[in-house]
Order: sequence, then structure tokens, then C-alpha cells
Amino acid sequence: MRPGPGRQPPHFVPTLTEVVRADPVPVSAQTAPTDPEAEAAASGADAATEQLVDRITDRVLAAVMHRLEVRLAERVQGWWQLHAQQCAQDVARSLLDDTAGDLRDAVADALSAEVQHPGA
Repeated sequence: MRPGPGRQPPHFVPTLTEVVRADPVPVSAQTAPTDPEAEAAASGADAATEQLVDRITDRVLAAVMHRLEVRLAERVQGWWQLHAQQCAQDVARSLLDDTAGDLRDAVADALSAEVQHPGA
């Protein structure tokens, strides 16, 4: 990439680790309450939030699963019809080939028998 006219690229470009310094302990953890009542309230809030998330997840999955099942059934049915038709054509071709060979053998046997024993 070239700089625009009259612009010079910087001589030094810092890397991400030079720009952002990681703090070993998050600020929220440094000021976290150590009161047992506060911890109990926080865990109760976490449980209520988790229950809410579970209920929302169940509703979303119920709505999505019905549509997903319908689409999956349509795709499986289409795939099955296509492959069943191809399989039927393959079986029919194979049976015709076998039947034609058997018919040729039967006609050849009948002709050779007629040649060997005319009028029998």
C-alpha cells in the first residue's frame, strides 16, 4: 500500500501488545464484594439469569426445530426420490441385460435343437 501524495508512512508502527497492556487482575475482581450476603445475592441473580436464558433457549429451539424438521424431511424425501429413481433405472437396465442374454441363449438352444432334430 502506498501513502497518498505528500504523505509519508510512519517510521515505527507499534504491535498490539505494545499498545494494549494486559492487566493481570480485572478491575471488577479487584473491587468485588467479599460480604457473604452480597455473594449470595450475586449467585441468586446468576441462577435467575441462567433460568431466564434456559427458558429463552427452549422457546427459540422449539420454534426453530419445527422448521428445521420440515426442511430436513423435504430434503431427505427429495434425496430419497432421486436415488430411488436412479436405483430403479439401474436395476431395470441390469434385468433387461440379463433377460436379453437368457432370451438369446434360449433361441440359440431352440434353433440348434431344430437343426439337429427337424420336425421333432
